[in-house]
Formats: sequence, C-alpha cells, structure tokens
Amino acid sequence: MTRPLVIKEMTNDQTEHRSSDEAREAAVRILHNVLKEAVRRRVESIHGATQSDAPALALLYSGGLDSAVLAALTDLVYPSHQPIELLTVAFANPRKLASARSKCVTEGHQAESSATFDTPDRLTARRGVQELREINPQRQWRLIEINVEAQEYEDHKQEVMHLMYPSSSVMDLSIAAALYFASRGVGYLPSDGSESPTAPSAARTRYISHARVLLSGLGADEQLGGYSRHKAAWQRGGEAELAKEVRRHVKESDLAI
Repeated sequence: MTRPLVIKEMTNDQTEHRSSDEAREAAVRILHNVLKEAVRRRVESIHGATQSDAPALALLYSGGLDSAVLAALTDLVYPSHQPIELLTVAFANPRKLASARSKCVTEGHQAESSATFDTPDRLTARRGVQELREINPQRQWRLIEINVEAQEYEDHKQEVMHLMYPSSSVMDLSIAAALYFASRGVGYLPSDGSESPTAPSAARTRYISHARVLLSGLGADEQLGGYSRHKAAWQRGGEAELAKEVRRHVKESDLAI
C-alpha cells in the first residue's frame, strides 16, 4: 500500500525566502503536482484500463470547480485512447414539472420532460464539457445525463439512507443520493455528440456506463475556493482575505469528519 502524499515533502526551505510572486507560483505548482500525482496513482491502479478500449473510469461531474479540476487532471494522466465518462445527475422537481405540464396544456402542446432536469449543475456540466473538449479535442469525452424521476428517488431513498455515512443532515442525503444514482451509471448520451439544452429527447440515446471506478471531487471546493463564500472573501479583501477564508473552510471540514 502506498502512503499518502504530503505537500510538505514537495517543498523546500528556500520557498520562504522567495518574493511573494515567486512563492505564490511555487505553491501553485506544488498543489498541482500533489493533486496530479494523487489522481495518477488512482487511475493507474485500474486493472486492465490500459489494455482495453472500454471505458473503465467515470467522474461524478457537475461542471463546478471541483469536478472540472478533477477531470482536467485525469486527462493528463489517463491513457489517451480511453474515453472519460462524465456522469451528471439531476433530480426532477415535481413542482416545476407540474407547472410545465399546466403551461403546455394551456398552450396546447406536450411538455418536454427533459427540461425539468435542466438544473444549474446540469447546465454547468454541459458548458464544462465543451471547455474540456477545447482543451483536449483528441480525448473522447462522454457526458452522460442521469435523470432521476421523483418516484424513482422515493423508491430508493431508504436504501440510500441505509448505506450513507455521515447521515446527519439533508446535505448528506443529497450528496449520497447523487453518488448512488451516478454509480448505477444509467442515463442518456446525446446521439449527435452535443449537449444542447434544447435537444429533444429523441436525440438522446439510452446509455449504461460500465466503468469500474467512479471519481468524485468532494472536498476540492473547500481547498480550491469553489464556493460563493470564497468569491465574497476575494471581493471583500483580495488574496489575503481569500486565503483566510479557505483556511477557515478547510478547518471546518476537518472538524466535521
């Protein structure tokens, strides 16, 4: 078993004597190298991934800072011939669906059920995968849209609650449910290779992921400043205030574990 990476091991005593700009750039390189090495160790251990063309790896993908960074790092260390599957989970909002159906009945046309899954994370995921394709157009990026109907969620809720830990808040349940349905890997893949929000259901093909490893960026937002509180800290006091907020957030997360 390999021991955990320690950032301190990748620094040297000269860092503190550099200028602030040099020290900042050095810190960025150190963090990048640590994260990249952590991802490399995990993906290289997937049995048979380098010999097969079948996708062996998938990422829980919201398009946010955490999953976007994880996807970009995975691209650097994962075999180039292998597709990378990005699983984006969205839960139906019964109130939104009822409103859409009511509007469609009034206007005399059918409701487009896929629109009820156009959550902020889903829309961000669609934009994010386009950016990943611009970064590496040679990589086959597969955005798999997993839509969970309200009744389907209720049918599996007790099982999720039985499996999840920690289990002390609504947020715990939300995260666990996303992981649960993502791990099933049952969703839709756009037939034309696009992720247009206006694409009709007929343009989407049922898809089942057979990936054996699912990567998640949980915890990365705390370290990389991916929350609105970090943006507010930057606007309030610049780099110094942002650094203080990141340290505070990471400490809070450690205490919660």
